[in-house]
Amino acid sequence: MRLTVKFMWRYFKFTPTEQLEAAISTKEYNTLALDAVQQTLDERKFKMSANLYEHYKNMYDSIKPIRGRAEVVKPIGRRRRDWELIEQNEDGAIACKLYRTQVVVYYPNGEVGIRHDSWPTPLTAEFIHIHSPFKCYKKYSKLWLVVGGGEVGRTDYPVPNQGEIKFHRVNGAWQPVEKVMVMKKLIDRSKTKGAREPLQPFLNFAKTFLAMSDGWIMHETRKQVGGLVVDRWSSVMYDYGLPDGIIANPYYGQAEPKAMYAYLSSCPEDKYLGAMCFLLSHRGKYEAKRLATVEVHGDRKIEYYDYRFEFETLKRMVYAMSIKACEVHKLEEVEVTDGAIHNVV
Repeated sequence: MRLTVKFMWRYFKFTPTEQLEAAISTKEYNTLALDAVQQTLDERKFKMSANLYEHYKNMYDSIKPIRGRAEVVKPIGRRRRDWELIEQNEDGAIACKLYRTQVVVYYPNGEVGIRHDSWPTPLTAEFIHIHSPFKCYKKYSKLWLVVGGGEVGRTDYPVPNQGEIKFHRVNGAWQPVEKVMVMKKLIDRSKTKGAREPLQPFLNFAKTFLAMSDGWIMHETRKQVGGLVVDRWSSVMYDYGLPDGIIANPYYGQAEPKAMYAYLSSCPEDKYLGAMCFLLSHRGKYEAKRLATVEVHGDRKIEYYDYRFEFETLKRMVYAMSIKACEVHKLEEVEVTDGAIHNVV
C-alpha cells in the first residue's frame, strides 16, 4: 500500500492496535508507512502508560512564550499556530486550548477533562485525539471518545455540549469519574397517532386520486390546477396558490413542516389537489413520460413531463412532516455502548 506522508497519520489513527502490530510483523506496507505505523503504536503505548499530567506540565515549562504579547501565549505545536495553545490554570491544571476553549485539561490528581463548548467540529475531534489519551471522532453532530478496547472492551462516550466529561485511571484503564448515561430522543408512538389524525382526510383524497389515475399526475392537470410559470432560467414551476410561508423550495416541492401541517389540517377539500401536486413535484417519482409538446423560451427549449407516483411515497412524506411539525418525541435514558448513538440530546 502506498500512502502519502500528508494522509498517513490520518489513515492509521483509527486503525485497531492489533492490525497495526500485524502490519509491522508482516511488513504489509512500504517502509515509510511502517514508520508511521510504529509511531502510532508508540504514541498509544505512551498515552496508556505515562503520567500525562507530568508530561504536559514539563511541556508547558519548556515552551517559551511568544514575544511581544500582552498575555502569556505558549503554542503547543508550531509557533505560528497561535490558536493551539497550552496553559496552566490557577489550580495547577494544564490545559490544551484550541482557539478560546480549553479542550483537554490535565489535573494534578491524574484526572483528564474533555470539552468542546458547543464546537463539535472535526478540527476539535482531531485536537482531542492528538492531546488526549482517547481517539475522537464526529458522528450524528456530536464528538465521541473511544475509551478502552481489546480485552478491556471499548466504550464510546459523547462529549457534552456544555461542561466537561472527566476520566481517571482505574487499574491502569481509563474510566469516567462519574457514570455516564445519555438522553436519547425517541418517537412516542402514542403522540404520532394523534399528530397524523388531522392529515387523514387529505391522505384519503390522495389515495383515491392516485388509484383512479394509476399513479399518474399529468402536466395538464398541474397546469389547470396551478397555472404554469416559467422562470428566467427556463425552469418549469406551477403556482398552486398556496398561502405565504408554506413553500420552502418551489422547484422540489419542499414545504415548511409546521406551516404545511397547519394548512393540510384546515384547508377545504377543493385545495387538496393543489397541495398534493406541490408535494409530488417530481421527487419520489418512479416513472416519467416526456410529452411531445416543446416550447421555446428565449434561447432554450422547455420539455414537459407527466410523472407517476406511489401513494406510499406521499404517505411517508406527510408522516415525516407531521413528526417535524408536532412535538411527538420523548426522552429516554440509555447507557453508552461501543459505538455512536443516534438522536442523543
